[in-house]
Amino acid sequence: MIWDIGLSRPGEMNTIGDRAWFDASRDGIQDTNEAGVADITVSLYDAATNLQRTTLTDVEGYYYFSGLAPGSYLLHFSKPAD
Repeated sequence: MIWDIGLSRPGEMNTIGDRAWFDASRDGIQDTNEAGVADITVSLYDAATNLQRTTLTDVEGYYYFSGLAPGSYLLHFSKPAD
């Protein structure tokens, strides 16, 4: 899955981040009882689809990319092997 995340605050560095979770109810809504998923690879691409950075979600499913220049970015999430 790829998400287009546009940032547009001139002169400011930005952060993109959130939480990946197991959607047990399959409704696309993060419910309080749905656990985060660790070790998902999250790749950050610029608007021209050039890979900028990658990270793994932590044990709670959180990921962050900070110090980003204003612009449009794409995120790609890769499921863990298991």
